[in-house]
Amino acid sequence: MLKMNYEFRKGVLFIRLYGSLNHKNISKISKSIKNLIDDFGLKFIVFNLDSLKYIDKDGINLILKYHTMINNQNGKLIICDKNKHFNQNKIIPNITYEIDAFHLI
Repeated sequence: MLKMNYEFRKGVLFIRLYGSLNHKNISKISKSIKNLIDDFGLKFIVFNLDSLKYIDKDGINLILKYHTMINNQNGKLIICDKNKHFNQNKIIPNITYEIDAFHLI
């Protein structure tokens, strides 16, 4: 099961994911995120994966897809991931705390 909560703070969309992000729930979350980006013209996103218990290849690809989309709009996508789901990824900045995201944007 996957839950998502989001918050806008100073022009940055913070997306917090809880549970498991996998091929079974990708379409639900993808549509929600795309609508937020399109509706508000967002260029800065922080994915907080601290409460994510599991992420599969499709979940990783979803985040990489949004990284590319935001990057193409001269924006920035950052990941907060204390559990190191994205430990091997060197493309997307990975920080420990959400507050530090403002320093990278």
